[in-house]
Amino acid sequence: MPQREGDPSTARPLPFDLDLLTPQYEREHHEIYLRLLDAALNEADVRNVALTGAYGTGKSSVLVKLAETEKHKTLNVSLSSMGLDPDADLTNQIQKEVVKQILYTVEPAKAPRSRFDRTSRGRRRDGLLLAALVGAVGAISVTFGRSIASQVRHGFSNPALAFVVTFLLVGAVTYLVRRMMRGRVSVDEVAAGPANIKLSRMTPTTYFDEYLDEIVYFFEVTEYDLVIFEDIDRFDDTGIFETLRSLNTLLNSAPQLVSRPVRFVYAMRDSLFQKLEDDLLEASSSSATDTAENGNPTNRRSDVARQDVQRANRTKFFDLVIPVVPFITRENARDVMTKAFRKDGYGVSDRLLDIVARHIADMRLVTNVRNEFKVFYHRLVDGPHPVPDLDADGLLAVVVYKNVHLQDFERIRLGTSNLDDLYRLGRDLVTCNVDERTKRIQELRSALVNQDAAAYRSEALGNRLHLIMSELGAQITLPPYARSAPQALLTSPEFWRDVAAGQSNASMTMSNGPSIPLTPQFVGRLLGEALTAERWDAEARPQVERELARLEGTVAMLTRATWERLYASPGTPTRSGETFAKATRRILGSDLAADMVQHGYLDEYFSLDIAPFYAEQISRNAMRFVQRNVDRGVPDLLYPLTGPDVDAVLNDRPHALEDVGTYNVTLLDHLLASHPQQARSVIANIPRMGADEVRLLAAYTEHGDRPGAFVEALAPMWPDILTYLTEDAQVDLVRQRGMVDAALVWWSDDVAYNLRPTARRFVEENYPELASICGTTASERAAQLALQIGAVFADLGPVADAALPPIKKAGAYPITASNLARATSNDTRPAGLASLSLDQLAAEEPAVHAAVLDHLDDYLDATGMKPTVDDPATFADVLHSIGDHEAALIDSVVARASPECVLEDVTDAPTSTWPNLAEHGRFTASVANLSAYVSDRSVDAPLATFLETSGRVVGWDTSATSTSVVVAIVSAFQAIPDPAKRVALVSDAPFARHLTAEEIPDEPTSILRLLLVHGLVEDTAATFAPSVVSNPAAFASAVAVSAQFATFMSPAVVTVERVAALMNADEVDNTIKSTLVTNLSAYLAGAPGAACVAVAEYCLSHELTLDGPQLGLLEGGVSAALMVPLLARSGLAGDALVPHLRALGGAYADLCDRGGRKVQVPDDDAHKRIIDLLRNASIIGKSRRDGRGHINVWQLD
Repeated sequence: MPQREGDPSTARPLPFDLDLLTPQYEREHHEIYLRLLDAALNEADVRNVALTGAYGTGKSSVLVKLAETEKHKTLNVSLSSMGLDPDADLTNQIQKEVVKQILYTVEPAKAPRSRFDRTSRGRRRDGLLLAALVGAVGAISVTFGRSIASQVRHGFSNPALAFVVTFLLVGAVTYLVRRMMRGRVSVDEVAAGPANIKLSRMTPTTYFDEYLDEIVYFFEVTEYDLVIFEDIDRFDDTGIFETLRSLNTLLNSAPQLVSRPVRFVYAMRDSLFQKLEDDLLEASSSSATDTAENGNPTNRRSDVARQDVQRANRTKFFDLVIPVVPFITRENARDVMTKAFRKDGYGVSDRLLDIVARHIADMRLVTNVRNEFKVFYHRLVDGPHPVPDLDADGLLAVVVYKNVHLQDFERIRLGTSNLDDLYRLGRDLVTCNVDERTKRIQELRSALVNQDAAAYRSEALGNRLHLIMSELGAQITLPPYARSAPQALLTSPEFWRDVAAGQSNASMTMSNGPSIPLTPQFVGRLLGEALTAERWDAEARPQVERELARLEGTVAMLTRATWERLYASPGTPTRSGETFAKATRRILGSDLAADMVQHGYLDEYFSLDIAPFYAEQISRNAMRFVQRNVDRGVPDLLYPLTGPDVDAVLNDRPHALEDVGTYNVTLLDHLLASHPQQARSVIANIPRMGADEVRLLAAYTEHGDRPGAFVEALAPMWPDILTYLTEDAQVDLVRQRGMVDAALVWWSDDVAYNLRPTARRFVEENYPELASICGTTASERAAQLALQIGAVFADLGPVADAALPPIKKAGAYPITASNLARATSNDTRPAGLASLSLDQLAAEEPAVHAAVLDHLDDYLDATGMKPTVDDPATFADVLHSIGDHEAALIDSVVARASPECVLEDVTDAPTSTWPNLAEHGRFTASVANLSAYVSDRSVDAPLATFLETSGRVVGWDTSATSTSVVVAIVSAFQAIPDPAKRVALVSDAPFARHLTAEEIPDEPTSILRLLLVHGLVEDTAATFAPSVVSNPAAFASAVAVSAQFATFMSPAVVTVERVAALMNADEVDNTIKSTLVTNLSAYLAGAPGAACVAVAEYCLSHELTLDGPQLGLLEGGVSAALMVPLLARSGLAGDALVPHLRALGGAYADLCDRGGRKVQVPDDDAHKRIIDLLRNASIIGKSRRDGRGHINVWQLD
């Protein structure tokens, strides 16, 4: 393009030239077509010539050169496809445009008779001439007319002056009227009174019909003989060619133009011939269909012939068709573009030109792309505000996209273009794929960590499972164990590996309930954490490590991925499953744009490559973040930023941190490292927990490089920090531990933290790996928060010295031997106390002692058989410290105390411990101790054991205290069932008095007998009173040793209930028994049968004879076997025996009756004696032995 020069003193040469887009004639390419056209137009019969070829083949260049020749006066008609009415007839609209372009090329003055309504400037000469003529007529009329003249002349004394003034006035008015009307006077309607006549023309069907006379008139008054039609083919309307050919025929048939033929030349593309052919064939097909519908069969062969005729007639539109061979195609466009761009020296790569050339084969478009590229390059690369890192390839890609997608390019500045949509999809693709892979990475890392700590984790899970089973009253059953599986099995890695893999036969059995298999899902819900086979399968470690490395590589790629890289990664699809490559072609809508994205020429920085870069010292990457995120308030959490990028962003947008657009992981990484205060201003938004803040929290905890510093800033301001880290954070275990570490260190006293069981469980399971508890950064403060959570530290071994004091004070650890050793260790005794006895712990480690007392059972298990008390002087104090515990625990402490631990005064110990002290003989068997003991508790089994083992009681005297001890021991039937032992224990006591009747224990033993023997009671009637000893056997036993019983024997002492025992006791003196028989009526009145039997048996065994009244006392109480011998020995006569026999009843009563019946009685001496007495008294008849042990006796008649 030629340069326009201004003032030589100020003009500067342009930095580059632009190639014109107007047709340019190149002799090398176009001469042949020009010559052919010239030859064709010289033929008399050639009226319509078609110059055909695709767009960009040079048709216009040939026609421009043709118009420049002097052989023809040429009229050029070029049509545009824009602004047409879609509802109007297309052919008619094209005709309208043709008519306008033809008729507007001639000045109205050259076609004065034209009725075409045009607006024209007119010629000043014509207006002045008309004004002069009218003015002259008016002046003459005024000057020489009578009526008017007289009035005008009246104002002028000189007639000549009146003429001149009138002439000028009328002429000026006439000129002004003509100027205003501009030839637009027309008559549409004539009105005369009530009559109204409208003058209107018939509306023709087409513009050519309406203005045909104008068109003919145009060519008549002009010298045009050649009309060139360009761009008429862009409408794909075949009808226009029919009408133009008809128009040409009419023009050349007009008499006015017979001497000067008019020729039409059409510039059109070859493909329009196919359209013409298709239209003709469609018309032919419609005709055939109509014929068939009218009942006339159509012959298929005639249809084919008709179509062939139509194809032959397509060329009848034109008299000659001249094809233009294209000189730029897809195959050679690369060479053309390479040549064009190389000579400019911009350094565009051949690869990009090859990609563009495959899609652009139009020379005008190539030229325009090159022109625009020069302008953009001058402004964006070589200009005063260049775009950083923008090279020629990237710029050309943007320019090409602009030319291919004009409208979409304009929308880039508004952020609504297809490229913007692709950018958003790409960022979302990165986010979702990184999130998905990060979760898997966390799972795999946790699996590796758990494989390394399989034994530790198995033990922790086994203990938790055991605790849950205890709370539920259930047990774990596993073949071949008949009952509950042993604890050692539940804490083994093998057991948990089988459970996690779903291969365990173990079940949870409820009491009187169903049995539930231990599936991974069930156990996971029971323990509150997922179980996977990878966590336990150590053999899968290499495979896990390979997959972990692959996933980490993919995440690293994605966080820095360009469009080119995403395009080449089908394994990272969008949320809908579509690959980025497929999405690119769908969204951009062209293969050219997609190919440029594929090869990295059109990239995600497109929005920066369309305008000058005014920001100073800021990279393209940072500026893109500013434009797309900061300025729009749209966070992109994983957008990659370097440290300089972050500084540049904040320098360019000083208040950017106040907006969510700066929510970004790498931005926070840099701020936490270099500007922690600014980082806190961003992190301070997280407690709001809006949607953006939740995403930022998740993204940084998962992907941030400084998670510990992040939590350090967040912990003092967010109550839910620990809940989130232990429940919701989707991170691997190592990263999770680091963040929990930071929270334990940097928590604030001013925040009321929400502490949930998950946080406690996490600390308990992971504290050995927490530096704040067991590492170099350990502190009491970290331990304090862990204690607030409720954490219990299973093993104090790893706990650092700095964190140990609050844990010891809280007793937040199980009591084990190792924990006691660690808890009692210090700089002077690194291995802990040599003795872990309770008295040593109380003296040296009060906090540990308090913890031990709270878990005394665990302490006893942990210390084994080691002494619980070393110093006898502290024994009582120890007993007071454990006095509120269960008796079994107290018993263990007492039993394992040093042997020297024996109390002289049992009251020095709490009463709750006395039974245990007694059982283990831990106090002296003094009267004072026994008195205190029995006063509080009586004689119980422990004291009885103690008394039995001690052998003797010391300190007896004649005091009431000793007496009370004696009474208590003597009365301890339940604790010391053997009365001999009781009496023996008190036998040494020097009593001041005998035991009273109330102090004598009433028990079914020989206690009274023993007391009598040892002289502890008086031998008097009061001692033997039924109220003192209720048991007849015990009474009889005591009577046997009484020296004075015979002297105070009476029915009041020997009651009827005691008679049988007394008479049956062989040890009782016969004198006492005989006395009772002698006074039988006094002792036996109302006695039960046992007493009667005992007396009867005693009388028989001692051959004592009873008289009738005495025998009467026995009646009803003894059997015939005893009574008959007593009657036989009584010496009573026959008739005196009758009442007693009748009292016996049965056969004995029958003996006394009459009737001659036979009565049978046993055959023995006693019965024989009775029969003889009765026969002698004539009470019975004869009698005879039957030889079978009976005597048959016959009654008297």
